[in-house]
Amino acid sequence: MRLPETHNAKHLYAFKKGFRLAYEGKALTQAPSDIRYDPAARAFFEQGWEQAQTEMVARIEAAKSASPWRQRMAWYVMLMLGGGATALGLIQNIQQEKQEAAAISPAPPSTLKTPPLATEKTQQATPETITAFEETSPQAPVEPQSTAENSVQDDKNNLPLTLLTTQQREDLNLTHEQYLAEQSPRLTAEKIVDSTIQIEQAVLSAEIVDKEPGETFNNRVPKPVRQLYFFTQIKNGEGQTLYHRWIHNDREMALIPLTIHSNLYRTWSSKRLTSAWQGQWRVEILNQDKAVIYRQNFVYGSL
Repeated sequence: MRLPETHNAKHLYAFKKGFRLAYEGKALTQAPSDIRYDPAARAFFEQGWEQAQTEMVARIEAAKSASPWRQRMAWYVMLMLGGGATALGLIQNIQQEKQEAAAISPAPPSTLKTPPLATEKTQQATPETITAFEETSPQAPVEPQSTAENSVQDDKNNLPLTLLTTQQREDLNLTHEQYLAEQSPRLTAEKIVDSTIQIEQAVLSAEIVDKEPGETFNNRVPKPVRQLYFFTQIKNGEGQTLYHRWIHNDREMALIPLTIHSNLYRTWSSKRLTSAWQGQWRVEILNQDKAVIYRQNFVYGSL
């Protein structure tokens, strides 16, 4: 491995990560999300991946031109490396499945009847208070972060969801959410009303970092984004309950209440996305009477 000329620890990590994944036979698209959304880190990741590919091709070519016993030895070494990487991957997958299975606790039937629509995280610091709301599927129990989901039954296939991967469970919930949305009536764009509440900032972001939006988007959100945040800073709304309403193709996908606790207040909601939901979106801010006081249109993926 020939390390690049950089002293940036994150760039070195990305380079080594790409080099290792190439030897494990994985594609460039399997880069971790923290590297994929950082152009500089992604460039070092691709450099490491390509260097490993070049070295493997060179070894194969050298093995072909070597004497028979050296050629066999080279192939044995390559087989051992490949077998070791495959075995390591299988062991890691088995350990991860065991950890998920050990963390699963059966959910009583009553918990599936009236799940909450949103979870709230509130932090207080300085005169400015910050709160975050994350939307959840109305038909699925709230999923805490860093914990395994409760075991529930898939009524369609009569299979326990614990047999599915985390991504498969999330896709199933999103598919059901999309079905419910398609059954709801279409919403016409309401007129924006005048309000004493001021929207100091309203941006779409791929993440929230240190209580501030990270990478932001204007009117187009790329398809790889699977969790989108709507960050707002509200002025003159203390004591009121506002709402973030997410709308796709004129159908309401989420309505999230946000209680404003100070005169200058930062808050955000999030929406999970799937490739099936590409197209026209709009996210609105509603006052306590659920009248629209702000609207932002955007396109997710490609039309």
